[in-house]
Amino acid sequence: EDWVVAVDDPFEPGRDLVLLGVASGAVATSARTRRRWGHGVGAAHHLIDPCTGRPAANGLAAVTVVAGSAAAGEVHAKAALVAGPVRGRALLESAGLCGLLVHDDASVEVAGDLEAFLAGPLPAGGEGSSR
Repeated sequence: EDWVVAVDDPFEPGRDLVLLGVASGAVATSARTRRRWGHGVGAAHHLIDPCTGRPAANGLAAVTVVAGSAAAGEVHAKAALVAGPVRGRALLESAGLCGLLVHDDASVEVAGDLEAFLAGPLPAGGEGSSR
């Protein structure tokens, strides 16, 4: 029987963005909307872009990944978030993983075969749509 995992809305903490049903494996989310602090040059967060050495700012607020293990999910969620929408989605799909990318404008994009894990509807109809 599936475990039902609620994915938190990065813009409205405590609100479920989507429910995922997972029989085995793991679900991991990485978001830049948590673990934030003020910095001399503005707001900062814990996800650093290795190309710039600064907090990643590339159009994604959060990435959730369904993977075979928590470690694989966590690594791919962070890498996809830092890579940005286009490269992040491609990274997940080339690894044979699926996930949910939440853009800075609150639109939601599906990567891979996430529909196989949905235990409820995607917000506002799914891929590329706004909530």
